[in-house]
Amino acid sequence: MAVSLSFSALVSITAALLLAGVVFWIFGSAASMLIKIGIGVVLAAALDPVISALRRRGWSRTRAATSVALGLLLTVGLVVTLVGPQAVDQARQTEKDLPTSVEGLYSLPVVGSWLEKNDASDKVQRWVENLPSSIDDQTVSHTLESFVTSVATAVIVLAVAFAVMLDGELLVARARRLLPPSRRPAADRMGRIMYSTFGRYFGGSLTVAVLAGLDALILCLVLKVPLAPVAAIWVMITDLIPQVGGFLGGSLIAILALSNSPGIAIIAVLWFVLYMNFENNVIQPAVVGKAVNLTPPTTMMAAFIGGAVAGVPGALVATPLVGTVKRLYFVFVRGEDNLADDGS
Repeated sequence: MAVSLSFSALVSITAALLLAGVVFWIFGSAASMLIKIGIGVVLAAALDPVISALRRRGWSRTRAATSVALGLLLTVGLVVTLVGPQAVDQARQTEKDLPTSVEGLYSLPVVGSWLEKNDASDKVQRWVENLPSSIDDQTVSHTLESFVTSVATAVIVLAVAFAVMLDGELLVARARRLLPPSRRPAADRMGRIMYSTFGRYFGGSLTVAVLAGLDALILCLVLKVPLAPVAAIWVMITDLIPQVGGFLGGSLIAILALSNSPGIAIIAVLWFVLYMNFENNVIQPAVVGKAVNLTPPTTMMAAFIGGAVAGVPGALVATPLVGTVKRLYFVFVRGEDNLADDGS
């Protein structure tokens, strides 16, 4: 049966389809933007204890927030300046030494004979020689696009973090005035619980991550592992991911150390494992304490679910979010709270 459409109906359907496309595009972009905003808010919460310490010394909030933001930018710029040239130089050296390093793996049991039989060193040499010819305009364009996107993301996150550090109290006060007076005490306590949990967790976790990065840097420099600055930054970032972060950080160090020799790789892995045990049993409890009060299986499950939903940012935020929900349940449903509210 033929279907007849008037011009007005056709225009209406086309407009509806365009509107649906715009809505889907907005929601797709909104999800990415919300993640960036969330990271900025979390970063501001992690840095707020520093701002509070400066304010106790008589600094205004504007001066304290501006100083912390400038310090953060200076730190990022210093890391890029120091790491960038070394990373490029060590990457070039690794490219030259890679075939020889692979040939050194022939002495390994089981896999060594298989690598030698398949002439792995020669194949790696040919791959290194053919690598420049495999880089085309599309690869360069994709790399530049990824770089620009990363820079834009960093700018958005830092801008949101600075705005929250600067006007966070004002925004909270305005949001509080929208609530009925009878609801404000409960909202105040809920806010203190969320702030103390997120702030305590991320502030402590950042400190622990920096210590892990320093340990990785010392490890790589002492054992002359290539790309030491890059490995240290990778360990620092992955250390923020509960339970699985240590494995991710140690895997890169093991691979880089293996390019030197199997013996260096074994020493590096043992060093890293010993430090991670020290971190988990001594540093982490002392610095982070019971900020989230969750069991290791729960934190691992939260990290996996958060990572599946929103990638690395989701994995980072999932643990304190679950810890906050748990604490809110104990406070408002069961009337219990094992952790004192900050500022209560």
